[in-house]
Amino acid sequence: MANPPFSLKNFYANIIPDERGCWVWIGERIKGGYGRLRSGHRKRWMAHRWSYTQFIGPIPDGLTIDHVCRNTSCVNPTHLDAVTMRENLVRGTGFVAVNAAKTQCIRGHAFDETNTRTTRAGTRQCRTCETARLKVYNQRRGPRRRKETVHA
Repeated sequence: MANPPFSLKNFYANIIPDERGCWVWIGERIKGGYGRLRSGHRKRWMAHRWSYTQFIGPIPDGLTIDHVCRNTSCVNPTHLDAVTMRENLVRGTGFVAVNAAKTQCIRGHAFDETNTRTTRAGTRQCRTCETARLKVYNQRRGPRRRKETVHA
């Protein structure tokens, strides 16, 4: 992807540096905390993606831009990192990040290699708790009955 046709002069006119080193986007096209800019007749860019493309290079296929500073209106290229969507979510402060940071299940068993099972949905499950749950389930259900086969 070639560098987008938006002038650096216009870009710098729409940022204000803050005390954390962020370049805060103050342009008019802010949506959900992310800066936006218009390039050319119809092309719209997320300001942080434009900044990354302009100063770092093309965004590799399959990757997204993570704000390392956690400030979504920041367009400082040194605060931007191209990562997978999963990595972006795990680095954040949302539900995925909170659960990924857990080192034990709700009953205190360690999430380690031997005690953790990954489900088809990609979630972690404690093997100790699963074994206990299945034991209670099987006790409540009673003994299994086998169908008798009739030989003719």
